[in-house]
Amino acid sequence: MQLWERNHEQEEEHIFQNTSWIKVFNRATQKIQAEIQERKADQEELSKLKDALEMEVAERTAELKQRNEELKKNEAILQKQMVKLSAAIAQKQKAMAELEAANRALKEAEEKLRYDAYHDNLTKLPNRLQFMEALEQAIAKSQQSPEYKYAVLFADLDRFKVINDS
Repeated sequence: MQLWERNHEQEEEHIFQNTSWIKVFNRATQKIQAEIQERKADQEELSKLKDALEMEVAERTAELKQRNEELKKNEAILQKQMVKLSAAIAQKQKAMAELEAANRALKEAEEKLRYDAYHDNLTKLPNRLQFMEALEQAIAKSQQSPEYKYAVLFADLDRFKVINDS
């Protein structure tokens, strides 16, 4: 077995001493070294890109946090403004309700004044003023439409003033 080992070692030395094999090994070694250098360069580039990406993510995260805080502040301001606006709307609605109530009361008072102006307080019958207006309207209507007819009945009661005063 020693003989075989010795022969094998001699063959290997002979193979490695052959210049064509040395050239092949040198080229392979150079190729492997070039690949190793290329991979190291790629790893460095990848590491730089990773660092740049991490910085970009950190910057964007900080920017988003700042914007989020601004949004929260703006939301708080907006909510305060909405509360103020709601209070103002409620106050205006209350004022509108009061104005509508005052307007209704004014219309009712106006209707009462008109009723009182055209009716007798004691009998609640139409008075002379309402009669005169109705008569003026009838005269105007008969002037516009000749077919419209009207009549006036005058009744006089003796001593009615005594009855009326009592």
